[in-house]
Amino acid sequence: MNQFRAADPRTLALGVIALILSAIAYWTLFEAGGGYDLEQDVEGLFFHSSASGPSVVLVVTLWFIYRRWHRLVALPRQASWGLGLGLLLPCILIYGWAIYTGSQNLLIFALMLNLTGCAALTWGARALRVLALPTAFLILGMRIPTALLNEVLWSFQIWTADYTGFLLHLVGQPATVAGDQILLPDQHFAIIETCAGLRSCESLTMLGFLMVDLFQRRGLHAGLLIGLAPLVAFGVNGFRALTLILNPHSEIHEIHTLQGVGMLLVGLVILYGIDGGLERLLAHRGRPAARRPASRIPPGGTSRFAGPLVATTSLAALVVLSATLPRWEAPVRGSLPFPDSQIPKEFDTWTSTALKTDLSFLGIVRFRARVDRRYERNGKIVELFVGVGSRDPHNGSPFSPKSAFPGSGWWREEARQVSLEPGARPARVSALRYGTGGRRKLVLDWTEGSEGLADETFRYVTALDNSAWSRPREGVAIRISTPLRNSSASAQAAAEALLLDFYRSIQPKLDLVGFQPEGGS
Repeated sequence: MNQFRAADPRTLALGVIALILSAIAYWTLFEAGGGYDLEQDVEGLFFHSSASGPSVVLVVTLWFIYRRWHRLVALPRQASWGLGLGLLLPCILIYGWAIYTGSQNLLIFALMLNLTGCAALTWGARALRVLALPTAFLILGMRIPTALLNEVLWSFQIWTADYTGFLLHLVGQPATVAGDQILLPDQHFAIIETCAGLRSCESLTMLGFLMVDLFQRRGLHAGLLIGLAPLVAFGVNGFRALTLILNPHSEIHEIHTLQGVGMLLVGLVILYGIDGGLERLLAHRGRPAARRPASRIPPGGTSRFAGPLVATTSLAALVVLSATLPRWEAPVRGSLPFPDSQIPKEFDTWTSTALKTDLSFLGIVRFRARVDRRYERNGKIVELFVGVGSRDPHNGSPFSPKSAFPGSGWWREEARQVSLEPGARPARVSALRYGTGGRRKLVLDWTEGSEGLADETFRYVTALDNSAWSRPREGVAIRISTPLRNSSASAQAAAEALLLDFYRSIQPKLDLVGFQPEGGS
């Protein structure tokens, strides 16, 4: 340790104060989701379809910083004022907005700016290169915008089903893929969200970061290793699904879990082999740069003390904001009307019976309330599904491609866009088929209270819906369907005419769904 300069007592004291202030300012990240439970977060890291919280990511980030501490203190203390203030000023604004809206993602983004800004004010721009890995790793603590997550998870389910069906053919097992289901001669399997592979991709990517840190990989080598990790995880997850199908005891929870752990270890071994191959391939790039001798700058000096002082003051400002800023309060859930009371069970001689919603198929798709009914009139049948709002406005979304399907095993034969009148609502007409049999439906589906996936993602990232700028209407997913005799053009035309007629009758009632009643809180 003699190679490092003696510690400036004033800077050392500021460092201790900065650590305390950081713990106070960002402690809510450990409480995300209602409480800090490291064991639950570790389980979620490997087996849940989406991240359970940032606790594990924060702990590993602290480990990365500890591993780089000797490189940081070896840098000359020379503040980069433009860079540091350019990072800390937006950090304070984003932190304040994150506290007001309760946005976990914005709080993590503020932490990233905080970490790099304080480092720039203490050691200059070169500190950002030292902290590049832990700063990038913090991104994995953010939640994917929920509407986007619903899209991605459904895509992963379909991709995994197709991939597993291909592997079954390779081993000589006849199988047919129908949407999210794999059909065998004597049974069928559904690729549920937890088996879709998205979580495996995230987990192996985290392990890829750890390998980069452990083996001190740099530049192209590090980027390729982290970039290939999700591809390896998806490839291995297909074999996991294959073993679950071929193993007659896979329904036992412990065996299911052990298979998941085993396949994750297989992915880690493959990633280790890739790392070795990259080391040989990029030998001239892979050697770490020689360390420069530590600067022998005597401690003290106002110019070297001012940067850490400003950095610590910015952390104190965050603590003050955390204690004084108001929090946005969502509308009282009890004051929002339920669609069951807004959509009549009988109208225009249509009578209805309740249907059972396939909740296991919907998975993490969140609805505050829903209507699922079968209407009948003069031998005609129309099914109506309306999903409204979210049970958790911070982490849930009613928007998902799954809302266009009645349940698992249905797949789209063809689809086209239409404009619904009155109102010129954009909607989609789809011809669906169940499995390989003759059951078909013509489905009309659309959403209300949303401008599409890009708009949903933007509003989630900026947390606008957790603020005074929230939309007046909750998100609403609507599906109207009717049985289809066959796939002929005439049968589809008759079914579409029936759906449009039903829509025109029910449209005034649907327009009321999702709005706060006048005078509501």
